[in-house]
Amino acid sequence: MKSELCHFIEDDIFLADDYFNFSEFILKKFKNDNSFFGCNAFSKEPYNEKKTHLYSKFFYGIGKGWSINKNRYFTIKKLWNNKFINSSDNAIDGPIETFIKQNGCFVVMPICSRCIELPTNGLNTSILSHKKYFSDMKKSFVKKNITIDDYKYTFFSQYKWRKDCIKYKGKYFHLFCNFIKKIYRLFKF
Repeated sequence: MKSELCHFIEDDIFLADDYFNFSEFILKKFKNDNSFFGCNAFSKEPYNEKKTHLYSKFFYGIGKGWSINKNRYFTIKKLWNNKFINSSDNAIDGPIETFIKQNGCFVVMPICSRCIELPTNGLNTSILSHKKYFSDMKKSFVKKNITIDDYKYTFFSQYKWRKDCIKYKGKYFHLFCNFIKKIYRLFKF
């Protein structure tokens, strides 16, 4: 294919009106940054009209509606090889998150969610055991049709997705932290 970008949208994901504008803005902005992996659509930070244009960088994986530039398609193609496809542990985002974290990459996520995962009893969630999860995503969702031509980066907005979703502080910072964790595990008594 000759496409310069790819949007991966699961069948139980509902998108905000500006999802494509937002993700394509991010893909274009970071196209030449080798540490950039992709753009996620989700958040569970409470909706705030003053924050609909804000995004931040995270040391995290992909999921719940994501977009990548062409160069990352080739990375994913290598990760989703026959060995992975034929394994019993083939959560599609697992090897991608591992790659991101091993290589000091980042993903961009909006402060207010550009997607809602529709409540279903899918592979990763169940309606009964994840009510708060579905509720939090819905409370963050950008519901009205907005047109923003000037999305802005923020480092200081809170973001409480999961404990392992941390602010991106630079490739070498995160690679150094990974190195320290390996050393600690090696010599842990």
